[in-house]
Amino acid sequence: MRRNAILILILALAWGCEANLLLENYKNISPQADSRPLAVLRRGFWVVGGQTDTYTGTNFPFAANLPAQIDVFDPVTETWLTNVTQLPVPVSFAGVAGYKGKLYVVGGWDKQGAVQQMLQIYDLVSDTWTIGASFPVLRAGFDLMPIENDYLFATSGYNTNIDGAYNNQNQWYMYHIPTNTWFARLAYGQPEMSSITLRGAIHTVGGRTAAATLVNTHDAYLPWPTFSNDGTTSSTGEIAAPTVRLGGALTVVNHSSGMPLLVLLGGMNANPTGTPLAYIFRNIASGTLTNQFHFLPPPYELGTWTTPTATLGVSLMYAQALSYGNLIYVFGGSSSVSPPSVLNQVHKINFNNPLSIPPPTTVTPMPVGRFGHKVVMINGFSEEGN
Repeated sequence: MRRNAILILILALAWGCEANLLLENYKNISPQADSRPLAVLRRGFWVVGGQTDTYTGTNFPFAANLPAQIDVFDPVTETWLTNVTQLPVPVSFAGVAGYKGKLYVVGGWDKQGAVQQMLQIYDLVSDTWTIGASFPVLRAGFDLMPIENDYLFATSGYNTNIDGAYNNQNQWYMYHIPTNTWFARLAYGQPEMSSITLRGAIHTVGGRTAAATLVNTHDAYLPWPTFSNDGTTSSTGEIAAPTVRLGGALTVVNHSSGMPLLVLLGGMNANPTGTPLAYIFRNIASGTLTNQFHFLPPPYELGTWTTPTATLGVSLMYAQALSYGNLIYVFGGSSSVSPPSVLNQVHKINFNNPLSIPPPTTVTPMPVGRFGHKVVMINGFSEEGN
């Protein structure tokens, strides 16, 4: 315990401006009792980061309520484990991945709206947080995707504070977990794409190519084992989303038929008015959100997106979704854009029969409503997007 305290102190001092935050939160990274329900935590859905309200004020630095607590949803019992651990430095719109019993939280905007490049790592077994190698650049508005053989991939994003202009930082980076090392990869895509790991490829849908220009692009990046010939899956790309999409939730249903379905839920489905900044809620006049969801069966280069008659019941963006069997759970999001309105609802969609999907139902709501968060499983790599 003393050794851990010394380590945290050294890391905090080295980190400079984050020292007080780390020391303040040291109590949250001390090991808990061994009576924790590890089986539930290993199978559960971890809700990490995000916002409970929007950044306020007109002059930087701004302020927002960013929840430190991490809650875990058990899809077997549809119940919650609340405040399982806490982020030492709360962030929103960060990259988050789960892999082999650890959480990796990279970058994002902090509570003052400053963009970060820190890597916060949580170990389930020891119930402790440590600091990994910093991301090579400042980044927010991106995804962190696990791939086999101990790699994580960070997608395109922003390198500015939330009052910064839109800019496309499309350089992807790869993190090698055993060596705690980052590597630059290809330049591809745009910020706020919805991303998912599926059959060894990283599928990306939508995003912004300009401040107020949304796209429906769908493609898949192949990080080959040798990483010498990585690239998109084809010259034509995969089937585009039915409409332009920003902030949609993307997941995979590993259907009992053996056919993995790519599912896109909610999001902004029309170009916004105004000239939004990197943080889209600033300087926006209006935006159109959707309550629809769509699914695409393989082959993803040739198939057709299906739009069920059932809807989510509420239009939303910046929600998150994961599947358990033939069920999809959709967590939180914002139901408006000017200003954002945080949701704590958890919608459940039954995909037993994809040709006749019943109206979604709701289950026990989130302990803390959020948007701009991530929901992952801690034991990736998995085919559920993790």
